[in-house]
Amino acid sequence: MSGTTASERAAPAHSLAAELRAYPGRWNIALRCLLSCAIVIVASQALQVPFLAVSLFVVFFATQANLVLTRLVGLMMFLGITLAIAAAILLAKFTFGYPAWRIVMVAVLLFGCLFLMRASKLGPVFYIVATVITAVQGYFDLIGSPELVVRAILWAWIAAIYPLMVCMLINSLLLPAEPLRQLKAEVHRQLLQVDGELARAAGERSDAPALDPDDLPRGVLAVQKLLRFAWMRDKAFQSGQARHLVLAAALSSLREQALHLQPAGTAAATASIAALRAAVRRLDECIQAETPFDLHGFTIPDDAASHSPRAEMWHTLRALSERSAPAAAAAAEPKGGLLAADARSNPVYVQFALKTLLAMMICYVFYVGVDWTGIHTVMMTCLIVAQPSLGASSRKGRLRVIGALIGGALALSFTVFLIPQLDSLFGLLSISLPVLAASAYLSAGSERISYAGMQIMFTFSLATLGDFSASTDLTGIRDRLVGIGLGIAVSYLVHTLLWPESEGKPLAQQIGALLRSIAQLLGDRSDAEALAAPVAASRAWAAFGACEETLARVAFEPNWQQNEGEHEETTLRLQSLIEQAREILIDAGALRRALDTHAGMLDAAQREALARAQADVAARLRRYADELAATGDMFHALPPDVAGPLPVPPAATADDAYDLARRPLYRLAARVQYLTTSSARTDESFSHREAAYP
Repeated sequence: MSGTTASERAAPAHSLAAELRAYPGRWNIALRCLLSCAIVIVASQALQVPFLAVSLFVVFFATQANLVLTRLVGLMMFLGITLAIAAAILLAKFTFGYPAWRIVMVAVLLFGCLFLMRASKLGPVFYIVATVITAVQGYFDLIGSPELVVRAILWAWIAAIYPLMVCMLINSLLLPAEPLRQLKAEVHRQLLQVDGELARAAGERSDAPALDPDDLPRGVLAVQKLLRFAWMRDKAFQSGQARHLVLAAALSSLREQALHLQPAGTAAATASIAALRAAVRRLDECIQAETPFDLHGFTIPDDAASHSPRAEMWHTLRALSERSAPAAAAAAEPKGGLLAADARSNPVYVQFALKTLLAMMICYVFYVGVDWTGIHTVMMTCLIVAQPSLGASSRKGRLRVIGALIGGALALSFTVFLIPQLDSLFGLLSISLPVLAASAYLSAGSERISYAGMQIMFTFSLATLGDFSASTDLTGIRDRLVGIGLGIAVSYLVHTLLWPESEGKPLAQQIGALLRSIAQLLGDRSDAEALAAPVAASRAWAAFGACEETLARVAFEPNWQQNEGEHEETTLRLQSLIEQAREILIDAGALRRALDTHAGMLDAAQREALARAQADVAARLRRYADELAATGDMFHALPPDVAGPLPVPPAATADDAYDLARRPLYRLAARVQYLTTSSARTDESFSHREAAYP
């Protein structure tokens, strides 16, 4: 058996370091969350509001990256919590004293919520309802008086709603994260990277971080996401939607060309780079001031007629300066109803609800049967780790275990060594806030680690902040860890044995949809509506982001039901397809920009030849995408007699407009040819295929 390479051993550490890295705005999220938590701790301890751990959970859940998301999530939480509390009071009124009927009614309510979590656009609301109903279920077994049960339910509503109000005020008045401000900061960061690459190409020193190929898609997705939030926040800003998409496309082009800059070898090249840096800085200033960009006062160098990356950057800036905003804006997405289109026909939603409910009922019967009420959070664990796929469930379960172990270890250490020494609220804050700050920082990360931060906070606060006085009881920490472990084990077994859901084939279909959107970017008119290039590019990059998120979950899917190596081979093939789709998307955008830039310098015959070749590439890409989406077979390749070499117009005089437009078409055709004829088991590299391309 071959040993593990050093790079493979270092990969998890590198990935963890990347997840822990501070991105712009991360500390802002953590500080807003920490400030809200400090106010809630002081208020709950001073006024003796119970369920402080629940209050802190609400703060963590409601504090989002920007004000738009925070308000949206806050509204959903308010509706979900209030609806769930009303349902719990009705449940107590009609079923208290009748355990059998209560269990039946709880099961019916949970089944409905679990079904609507998957089949409704208001899934987060029903998730909150299911969470509250599950938590309240334990009150009936712990409290013998119906009046006390209702009091506990009403206190739970207070403990959840007032932190929500505190969170809304803090996020709106103190350190507000406005999406437009975040967008400008992200654009400034990316243009600083471009400036840094230009400086290094001129032989100068720059403190700006270096660009790498992985930065390009991440930057595009960040800008697209922040644009959507800014449009949601400000209707006046949304009126310039088409212009913003053009700017986003230009920014992507500048960063793409900056990756390929060569060192300046002459004084003329150095002067051209200096002028480019000044133009990029003016673009940054215009974006920050929200004014039109122009190149007045700049003399475009003579070498801008070449096909070098530096020349392409000049072409992009000149086109952005001369081009007015296109009339076509992004077409509005069809709203549809609250239920998914296949809610009544797709059995997956019902199967998911049944699996999750079965796991929760097994855990409920167990802890009631053994009379171990301390592990009643086992039901909540089954609900939390229940995700639409095995990969997502596995990742959520791992994060919950890791977070609970870290939070439990911290709570155990503090309970033994520090809490007996505390005699004031200040002392409680001094040991709690550092843990909450670290948890908030983790929670502000990507979905790969964010839940671990929330779990650290919840486990720690449940053990150390559950009472209104110092407590040295360690049984709560033990019971919580046992409940989490048992809930994850039961949920894992149920979800893997009954109707297991894998996202492998659905991801292949997602990739097919991504490739169809790239064909649309190329100008494929087989669709009913023709989209402007910036709009089509925006949709394509959004589809690419969705594919990457799904791939991250597929990697966590259990492979014990598959043959040895089959899961790894499938995951690697899907990763390869996404990487190839990313390169095709980049090349398709470069082709559209080249055609837009040089269209006025081409004669009719040249435009016709390029358009025909572009249509052939789009048609080939669409055919492969349709077969991939229809079959979900990620090992699929078009037969050679169907996927012959794509015709590309012959070369003309070097460096003329026709050749500048033909070059990205040539590379794009080679990539599409490689994608549609290669299989998962080929060892042929793209560079070899490109060199042999006619």
